[in-house]
Amino acid sequence: MITVLRYVLLSILTTALGICCCCTSVAPPPAVAPPLPLAYRIAPPQVCKYPEEGKCLVYENVPWDEWKNPRLIVTSAGIRVLLPRSSSSITVPPRSVGDVLEKTEVTEWPMGLIVMVEISGVWGRPEMSERYRSELLNTLSNHAIRMAWGRPSA
Repeated sequence: MITVLRYVLLSILTTALGICCCCTSVAPPPAVAPPLPLAYRIAPPQVCKYPEEGKCLVYENVPWDEWKNPRLIVTSAGIRVLLPRSSSSITVPPRSVGDVLEKTEVTEWPMGLIVMVEISGVWGRPEMSERYRSELLNTLSNHAIRMAWGRPSA
């Protein structure tokens, strides 16, 4: 009788553990969608911000210090990326600018999907200036980012 009872208890215990193991098996983590590209997250720039008042925003006329979106400076070392909410900047190759901008928040683009670009410090090396400018324009175009030229270099 005791042997039968042990057999029954062992069978119940084995079945219970088997069910628990099956129910608590390692499930894959929930899928988290990657962030959408900038062109889907950020509104396009508005040509006429207040058309009913007849006031059109001309991005090229916005002073450098009042620009609220990211700013890019073409230098001989690469492209300096200045983000609105950061006091520091990062210098990256032109092809990496899109990767940096893709990591920004929607709140860093109040003027829409447009950046201000300035050329600075590459006048002594015109071939480098042209190469970086060309690569930057391609990168911005690939990410559907418009650009406005900023203040000229001193």
